[in-house]
Amino acid sequence: MIQLPRVTAAEREHLAVLQRRISTKERNSANCRKAVARLTVFTRKLRNRRLDALHKITTDLAKSHRLIVIEDLHVSNMTESARGTVENPGSQVAQKAGLNRSILDLSPGCSVDC
Repeated sequence: MIQLPRVTAAEREHLAVLQRRISTKERNSANCRKAVARLTVFTRKLRNRRLDALHKITTDLAKSHRLIVIEDLHVSNMTESARGTVENPGSQVAQKAGLNRSILDLSPGCSVDC
């Protein structure tokens, strides 16, 4: 098993704080633009960390293995909501949301230039 870097709980909380700060600002103000810039920098750091790990792992695999088989996963189908409808409400919605977050955190199916 190859362990990719994950988004920690502290990083998720920091992301939520940055998003809340944007929501309290007046739209198109200088402070709103600064808050959006801070959020952009933070999400770029997370993305770059994930892409760096993917580059290193794929390079190592390509150099050390003769044949590599890739499974075609349908990530959008795997991460559909469990919410359901009004007539037929879903069950274990919170657990499914956590599973979806975990699946998307590993960025399966993400090409090098996501």
